[in-house]
Amino acid sequence: EYWFDTWQVGSLWQDGVRGQGITIAEIDTGVNAQLPELRGRVLPGKDFGRPGNGQVDRQVDTFGHGTAMASIMVARPGLFDITGLAPAAKILPIAVPLSGTTTARQPDQVPAAIRYAADHGAQIISMALGGKRNPDVDTEPCNDEEQTAIYHALRKGALVIASVGNTGPTDNSIEDPGVCLGVISVGAAKASGAVARFSAREPYLTLVAPGVNV
Repeated sequence: EYWFDTWQVGSLWQDGVRGQGITIAEIDTGVNAQLPELRGRVLPGKDFGRPGNGQVDRQVDTFGHGTAMASIMVARPGLFDITGLAPAAKILPIAVPLSGTTTARQPDQVPAAIRYAADHGAQIISMALGGKRNPDVDTEPCNDEEQTAIYHALRKGALVIASVGNTGPTDNSIEDPGVCLGVISVGAAKASGAVARFSAREPYLTLVAPGVNV
């Protein structure tokens, strides 16, 4: 994969940097912990949509967004020979109601999920998700409950990372939690290093990472 070469991942691994000792809280659709490539990499977490420990992917589509993101981060080689960037790290799966999941009609639980992650040892809180904010309706780009939860995570020493959104190049909707103070908001780049057409352009964008043909 092209980003392994760009980031010289092989050299990082040879130097012993494989994510050991790091817990990544993934707030998403949940993670299918039964996949052989992920077995032993996924800790018991929490499902905020229904009783569970986050180790079931609630996405209706069989693709399983949360499972895919976990694979990119911590997978061991298996059927498709995929290795995650940090194969020695652990995933703390936190499932929340999102569009396209079996719990989609339930209330937003992202603030509670952020607090849970921070209180359960996550050094990194990863959210490849976003909710659009309407300046004509929403008085603040980031609602108070979510911002307070993020401050709580930062005080605990966690890095909070979220997507800037896929509404580029013209719509560029403001999305939380990417817009919230203290969040590392991430856009998408192509193999050439150019920004992906679909990636939102926002003044609060922190950095871009490989997001095409991943």
